Amino acid sequence: MKNILMKIDEIKKNPNGKAIFFFGFYLLFFIILFLWIHLAGNKNALTQEYEKGDHSSWNQKNILSENFYYDYKFYIDDTLYDYYGKMLGREENFKFNNYDYYKNGEDYFINQGTWVKTENPFLYRELVEPANIMMILDSASFVSKTEYEDLKEEYHYVISSNTLNKLLYQEDTDYEDVPDGITVFTNQNNEITAIELQLDSFCQYHHICNSHLKVSLSYELFGEVRDIKKIH
Repeated sequence: MKNILMKIDEIKKNPNGKAIFFFGFYLLFFIILFLWIHLAGNKNALTQEYEKGDHSSWNQKNILSENFYYDYKFYIDDTLYDYYGKMLGREENFKFNNYDYYKNGEDYFINQGTWVKTENPFLYRELVEPANIMMILDSASFVSKTEYEDLKEEYHYVISSNTLNKLLYQEDTDYEDVPDGITVFTNQNNEITAIELQLDSFCQYHHICNSHLKVSLSYELFGEVRDIKKIH
């Protein structure tokens, strides 16, 4: 401490002492300001990273269990494509356009009096796969949460077409768009009951639609699927 005081006295005796003190004061001030902004920025970044997906508040295991009844709706401009059925692991029974389908892994079969192998009837199957949906939610940016008196909740997110292209197709794109919206609906048990993807920018980039694409995914009766009607 004594040495420091002696050094200060020496600086004071220097003709440029005041200038040195002035410069030193402002240098210290800007260092403190920089550190404060930097630490505050990191805190906000950590908060945003924690809030991204806000997974602490809802249960994704039910979706990833792949045991549930579902209703998947694609609204492309003014046209509705509706798929409803049940999933048990790699197998599914579902109905589309008044036809019954059976899915096992990547293979699809249609009942036309007899079961015959057919093409995948799903529009953009990648947008309904449970693993993909969770991956999309993990990468989306959390915006807000709405809570209701009956303990149901809504979680609101945004995601860019570039992120979706990277996640779904491993494509690096640089598309300037208005981020698309995602809403997650949960019940009183914090289980996801529905997910709504409003993908207008994504669909326009891929020329899927003229203006609008909404994908509405509804789930129920988790763990209640005991068997899938298999073809013989």
